[in-house]
Amino acid sequence: MSQYTNFLVEMGRVMTGQSTIEPESTDKRFNDEMWKKNPFYHMYLQTYLTWQKSLNGFINDADLGKKDADRARFVFSLFADAVAPTNTLLGNPAAMKKMYETGGTSLVKGLTNMLEDLAKNGGMPSQVNMQAFQVGKDLATTPGAVVLQERCA
Repeated sequence: MSQYTNFLVEMGRVMTGQSTIEPESTDKRFNDEMWKKNPFYHMYLQTYLTWQKSLNGFINDADLGKKDADRARFVFSLFADAVAPTNTLLGNPAAMKKMYETGGTSLVKGLTNMLEDLAKNGGMPSQVNMQAFQVGKDLATTPGAVVLQERCA
């Protein structure tokens, strides 16, 4: 109940422009100046961060063992990162600028990449160009051995 109350109080601050919640300085997703300058984006960012903070607080307040709490935080972080505003076109001012600057070419390239990933990579985003590596040229293969093996708990 306390996390819910804290969430509502902070959301009241967000809606009235009194919130001081900001992303971590290491979070590069929100580096674009529009997150600070544009009232809509700033409120969107603060709403996302308030929600994220409240759910983390809920996990911290839950009567979970360390291992279960760590797992819950990990699963939540994956979910929270997946639904971050920067993962949508309208929620990403840098992507919107790029689309405008390129006359939509960046959007077409992104959609093309997504369709290729769906067709050729099982729907997973491509991380590297697999054709760029050749065994013996830029990729080595050597016989390996287990150096240390521990039993899993």
